[in-house]
Amino acid sequence: MPICWQRRSRPQAEPGTASFAMKAMPASRKSEDKPPVPPLRPELEDCCNSGCNPCIFDIYEDAMERYRTELQAWEARHKEKKRKKTAAS
Repeated sequence: MPICWQRRSRPQAEPGTASFAMKAMPASRKSEDKPPVPPLRPELEDCCNSGCNPCIFDIYEDAMERYRTELQAWEARHKEKKRKKTAAS
């Protein structure tokens, strides 16, 4: 019987990385505006099939929504920066 993902011990992530769907997306720094890091999709074995609410896959989908929103904001910021550089040239 698989161990429920909530009780499974996971290694700690490196600072600034998202190694698990539940990890918050890294905060962007003003001096270093890197693109957001997508969450890792859980393996099928990560689901305990016991009807958890929320399921690991629900949490992953929520993390993907946050990632998409942050990616759109990041792309908009960089599009604006490119426009300013082109106008200044």
